[in-house]
Amino acid sequence: MRTPRILTAAVAVAAAAMLTGCVTDNADPTGRWQSEGGVSLTFDRDGSFTGDNGCTEISGTWTANDVNLSFDDVVDEPACTDGEDLLAGLDSGTLADDSLTLYADDEAQIAVLQRAQ
Repeated sequence: MRTPRILTAAVAVAAAAMLTGCVTDNADPTGRWQSEGGVSLTFDRDGSFTGDNGCTEISGTWTANDVNLSFDDVVDEPACTDGEDLLAGLDSGTLADDSLTLYADDEAQIAVLQRAQ
């Protein structure tokens, strides 16, 4: 009988498709991200990033492990004296869809950025 083989093949294909939907690909943060509060970061494919919050410029390198980002060699340069350094202590981030949550080295949440259009 051909019907059971076709049915078995169809079930196997459907199951594989459902399982594939559960697998999370490595997230790609490259591009520009920004918050409503004025924080922005731009990630380059070479592993470098730059950004600012309107008063402080920041740069460094990044690596990704699935949806988790780590920041290294971070340099922040205040451009004015009356602004708050929102990016101070930048250490890590977590990607979820088009949202990037940034954390300081003490694990405090710094900002939530959205992928720029």
